[in-house]
Amino acid sequence: HIADFGLAISYDDAFIAYLNGREVLRVGVGPGRGKDVTEVKSHGASGYEYFSLRDAMPFLEEDENILSIEGHNRSKASSDFTLDPYLVVRRKPTAVEP
Repeated sequence: HIADFGLAISYDDAFIAYLNGREVLRVGVGPGRGKDVTEVKSHGASGYEYFSLRDAMPFLEEDENILSIEGHNRSKASSDFTLDPYLVVRRKPTAVEP
């Protein structure tokens, strides 16, 4: 059983994360999705940042789950792009029987 989970990610410039098709996190991106996003903010990849996905726990399925991440660059002319995610899961401790 999962106690908590989140996303540790190094990114440049912005992203939207989806769990089982539902948006669960939007960072540095205004309205829209895909090619229709607006207001992408500039953000340099300078190491990993952690974002809790605790509020997305109700969207977890019993068996398989799909986490997808949509990355966005500030502009088409930008010379760099980074999207390096790690899913971090903390399990509930199990009782140890004597």
